[in-house]
Amino acid sequence: MRIPGRFVSAMALVVLASCAREEGVVVARVGKEVLTRDQLAAMVPVDVASKANREVYLDLARRWMRTRLLAREARRLELQEDPEVRRLIRERTEEVLAQVVTDRLLDTLPEIAEATLRNYYDAHQVEFQREEPEISFRRIRLADQASAQALLNKLTPATFVAEAQRLNPDPVEALEAQRFWRRSGLPGPMAEGLFALQEGEISEPIDLPGGGTGLFLLSAKVQAGSVRPFQDVSDLIRLKLSEQERKRRLDEALKQLSRLSGTEIITEALPGSDSAAPPAKETMP
Repeated sequence: MRIPGRFVSAMALVVLASCAREEGVVVARVGKEVLTRDQLAAMVPVDVASKANREVYLDLARRWMRTRLLAREARRLELQEDPEVRRLIRERTEEVLAQVVTDRLLDTLPEIAEATLRNYYDAHQVEFQREEPEISFRRIRLADQASAQALLNKLTPATFVAEAQRLNPDPVEALEAQRFWRRSGLPGPMAEGLFALQEGEISEPIDLPGGGTGLFLLSAKVQAGSVRPFQDVSDLIRLKLSEQERKRRLDEALKQLSRLSGTEIITEALPGSDSAAPPAKETMP
């Protein structure tokens, strides 16, 4: 799992500020060093904080304490004077500062207008074509085959949706009915039964994974090559355009910084064998 850059930055900044005494509610202490509640909260990404329980924060506090105890022992042994250790400290400091600047640069990305999303969708229809047939359906969950068969004898396509809402009022069921499913996304027996149906047709009772029996109304069947509707892919487009803008903004910042500082990579001095004839020097693009 990739750890978000903000999480790394938050923890690293707390490490760099370890010698400072902060105002606030103290949640952990190692000698005269303290960890405040605000510092601890800053270690957790915003999108995770709402789900984090006390055990999460307790684990982070223990890690903070362990780090300080081991760092104190390293100083007692004067390991900070070792040339290799000093080099590592410099490298980690550079990485933290670079990540903080990156986060600040990319935190100000503007909201993407829906018109921009729509324009991308219209211009890139091939990206949103289905690779294989897909179906959507409504489902009624029942306890067993006998109950499902009894209900099937009374159901019609016109009454199916109302009966599904009455028997299975779970909102998840309604959301599931808005999805399109590939054959590979469904259990084998269910896939075979549903893909054999025509639109508007009700299935025979089908055993469900985990127990129970289901009746299905096939709402729609779309063929390979058809284009997904805009509302189904707008979030994916937003994510893609956001990533493109993040990359463009970061690349532009690096180009400007490179011009101001002067950078180069002397490829002929790099270790490793030559797979091709590289240029003698390479500047940052």
